[in-house]
Amino acid sequence: MKLRQTCRNQPELIRTFLEVQMTLTLSKGSIAAGERKLLWRIADLLGVGRVELAQLEAVLRAQRSFGSRFTGQQHRNMVDDAYKALGLEPTASEEDVKKTYRRLMNQHHPDKLVARGLPDSMLEVAKERTAEIRAAYETIKEHRHMK
Repeated sequence: MKLRQTCRNQPELIRTFLEVQMTLTLSKGSIAAGERKLLWRIADLLGVGRVELAQLEAVLRAQRSFGSRFTGQQHRNMVDDAYKALGLEPTASEEDVKKTYRRLMNQHHPDKLVARGLPDSMLEVAKERTAEIRAAYETIKEHRHMK
C-alpha cells in the first residue's frame, strides 16, 4: 500500500514494478498457480486489474520469445515476433510503428526510469527491455525498408 501511495501520480513506476515482478516470475519458464495468485494480489493492491496484468504477461512472453529466437529462426518468425514485442499488428501503419517505438522507449529507458525514481537494482531489467524494444523496431524497419 505504501508503494501505491508513493507512486499514485506515476503509474509508469507501478507498471515497471509489475513488469520486473512478472519478468522474474517468467524467468523460469512458467508461472505456478500460487505465484499467479500472488501476482494478482499485488496488482490488485496497486490498482492494476487482471486484464492489464494478463496483457503485460502476453507482451513479456512475446518479447522473451523474440529475444530468444532473434538469431535462430526464419525471417518471418522474427518479424512476427518483433510486432508482438511492440504490441502491434503487422498491419500497423509506419506512423503507428514509430509512435509505439517512441512511447515504449520513453516508458522503459533506464535514464528516464531512474529520473522517475526507479531503484538502481532494477536498472538491468530496464536495459534489457530497451534492447528488446530497439531490436524489434530495427527488425520491423528493415523488413519494411523504413527510414
